[in-house]
Parts: sequence; structure tokens; C-alpha cells
Amino acid sequence: KTLSNQSALDDNGWNLGSEEDQELLNKLQKMGVPLGTYLKEKIYRGVLTGFNEAFVINEEVKNRLINEDINSTEIIKSFLSGRDIKRFKKPLGNQYLIFTKRGINIERYPAIKEYLSQFKEQLKPKPRDWKGDWNGRKHGSYQWYEIQDSVDYYKEFERPKIVWPENSFPNNFILDEEKFYLNKTCFFLPANDKYLLGLLNSRVIYFILDKICGKIRGGYFTMAKQYLCTLPIVSTRDKHLYNAIIKLVETMLQLEIEKQAATMPEQLEQLEQRIAYTDRQINEKIYEVYGLGEEERKIVEG
Repeated sequence: KTLSNQSALDDNGWNLGSEEDQELLNKLQKMGVPLGTYLKEKIYRGVLTGFNEAFVINEEVKNRLINEDINSTEIIKSFLSGRDIKRFKKPLGNQYLIFTKRGINIERYPAIKEYLSQFKEQLKPKPRDWKGDWNGRKHGSYQWYEIQDSVDYYKEFERPKIVWPENSFPNNFILDEEKFYLNKTCFFLPANDKYLLGLLNSRVIYFILDKICGKIRGGYFTMAKQYLCTLPIVSTRDKHLYNAIIKLVETMLQLEIEKQAATMPEQLEQLEQRIAYTDRQINEKIYEVYGLGEEERKIVEG
């Protein structure tokens, strides 16, 4: 295979591949609407605390803080990082975030204030006129007990959302309906859209991501906002096809839940076979959505 022309490269990524690949990519990118406008929702990033060692806690610490003060439950949130996100799988995060947002009345949460006080020196924001080294966090208008980001959009975490890790291989998208908060290595789109989830986890979208995303060691895609916003999303007018994709995605989500709970090798093997079969069915339906012929499907399959 020959590499695509240098002129085919642009600022959106390194579109390397055969001329056939490039032609198909050009065709796909002209279809539908960009993800950034598909749902008229913003793409958001997870939380930057400035010092995870203080604000990210385990189950034991969470239980202790709640036992000491029941009010702690109000600001301790289930928390996911990028490594917790696996394609179609229900998230099973075992970490928690002390979400002390800007303007919080910390006196209402004495157990949490006392817990955070052990990290006070590392949490203090650097004064604007400070010269030399600083042991705390960077300059900002936050208090020492508050997370570094303002996260004005924090209520969006409470909505059903499609989540993906910043660095991913392959395309790992999940549907979170359990109000997880996310760390800075994750992006999310507030949407309870199983049709869209199926598209984003498809071979078609994998093919596009492989051509437009930056990459890091190991071939992982850098799935930053500027790349994801451009993904071509096609809405089918075929209600039968649309509903079939949703039903298959629901089946996939349920199979992944059953696989997470399975313990017997025979059961796991059977579930893996059913998952692979369902995945192939989803891809076949999405090839129809994008109107790909047999040769184009072969190109996507690679």
C-alpha cells in the first residue's frame, strides 16, 4: 500500500494510510454532522483537583469520614479515572472524590476539613507575588480545602453521560447512568443515547479515529476534544435499523454486566462468544447506516 499524499495531511491529525483509506475517510467525513453539534451538548473534561493524594480516597477512608460525620455523604462522589473505562462495560470504580467545590462552607463538613488539614501545606495556592519554590498548588482564587478547578459544570456529572478516556485503544466508550465524577484523564458528553454509543464503539469510528487522532506510545489514540468534535455522526431515518442498533447495544451492555459477574470458565467462554457475535451485528448495522459497500467494509476491517 502507498502512503497518502503529504497534501492530505492537516492540523486535525496524521491521515496516513493507503489511497483507498484516504478516499474512504474523505467520504465518511462528509457524512452526517460532527459530534460536536449532533446533540447540541458540550463536551466536558473531568476534574483537576491539583492534588489527588488529598481529594481522591478509597472505600475505607470514605466510610470513616461518613461515620465521623453524616454530612460527608453530600460531597463524597463516586470517581472514575481513564483506566476504569472499558468499551461497553459498566464502570466499577473503587475510588471516591472529596468534591469541595469553590465557595463551599467547609465548616459544615468537620470530618472532611480535619482529614484535608493533614495535606494543608501541599494544598495552599501559591501567592501571586511569591518568588522561588512553592510546596503547594499553583496560583488561583481557590481556598486550600477546595479543588483547584472551578468546575462550574459540575451538575453535568449527575446526568447520564457517554464517557471516554483521553488516551484509549481501541475506541472505549461507556454509558454512565450512576452519576460518577471523572478525573482529568476523561471526557464526557451528557447524553443517554445508546444509538450514539453503538456508533462511537463501532469499527467505522475506530477507522476514523485511527486516521485523525494523535497517538502516543503503544498506538493509543489521543482522543482529545478537538478530534472527537469532528467525528461524523449519521442519524438514520430507518426506524427499524435505528431500533435494531439500540436493542443490540442494550444486549451488549447486559452481556458485559453478566460477564463481570461470571465466575465459571464455561460461563465466561459462552459470554465472550455472545459478546463477539453481538459486536459483529452492531458493526453490520452501522455499515448500513453509513452506506458502506462490501469493498469499503473490507477497508474498515483492515
